[in-house]
Amino acid sequence: MTELTVFIGKFVREHSLPKHYFTLIKLHFIPFCEEIYQLANNKNNLPFFVGVNGCQGSGKTTLSQFMKRYLFFKYQTRVVATSLDDFYLSKNERKQLAVNVHPLFETRGVPGTHDTVLFSKTLVLLNKNNAVNEPFKIPRFDKATDEPCGVNQWKVINEPVDIVIVEGWCWGVNAQPSEKLSKAVNSLELEEDSQSLWRQAVNRFLKQQYQPLYSAMNYWLYIKAPSFEHVFQWRLEQERKLIFKTKKSAKTCLPKEIMNETQVARFILFFQRLTEHAFMTMPTEADKVFELDCNRNILSDR
Repeated sequence: MTELTVFIGKFVREHSLPKHYFTLIKLHFIPFCEEIYQLANNKNNLPFFVGVNGCQGSGKTTLSQFMKRYLFFKYQTRVVATSLDDFYLSKNERKQLAVNVHPLFETRGVPGTHDTVLFSKTLVLLNKNNAVNEPFKIPRFDKATDEPCGVNQWKVINEPVDIVIVEGWCWGVNAQPSEKLSKAVNSLELEEDSQSLWRQAVNRFLKQQYQPLYSAMNYWLYIKAPSFEHVFQWRLEQERKLIFKTKKSAKTCLPKEIMNETQVARFILFFQRLTEHAFMTMPTEADKVFELDCNRNILSDR
């Protein structure tokens, strides 16, 4: 058994991944890592930024963590992986947004519910890290409590960085044309946003606060699900993993913010519009596309 095989096996076990991930890693993840490594080597001592987009449960975080582990294992490359999810506003901040803009902004997820000022500053710090070489911290968000983690739990960056991976379900998605906003795409929009004020605000936030940050990325990967219908099952799996993780670490009663099946079914409706918009736009805008089947096997890699 080779050292690489042992490494992959350990990663699959630690992340409780199905057996087919062993093949995915060898056929797709490792070649992708090698491509990014070669591109990063031509960056003149500046971090190489990789943007990763994919719907909930598509495997963005798993891929990001594998890249980080593999590139250090093989090349001692220093990789920082962060998520747009770690920049969600607190519950109180979202409640204020719900009062000022629209009640649906109380639920985290859509553009407008992230601290884009802090996110922008973090991208700048990561980009300057190699030149300045001063320690700084990256925020973390606890989905089990639905609150940002305390500063003492933030990720410390205390050495130069070679590659930065930034992943997010709406990261890299451009705003929709205004004429696309009038028709509701699901019951949530039809019943709770009948005048399309919420989705107009989401679109405006996306265009004004998120799109200007996309230029920081040097490379884009899009992980494409077969359809939005699969998001429910995949998101439910994430919630069950969160329950297991929380029970294991806290050994106490579960926080009420962890969602049951009914709550997940409603929650994903907040993401449907932009997820389906990404289905149409990201394949032509990304540098690489991993197209998935219903079991998250990679059907094509282009």
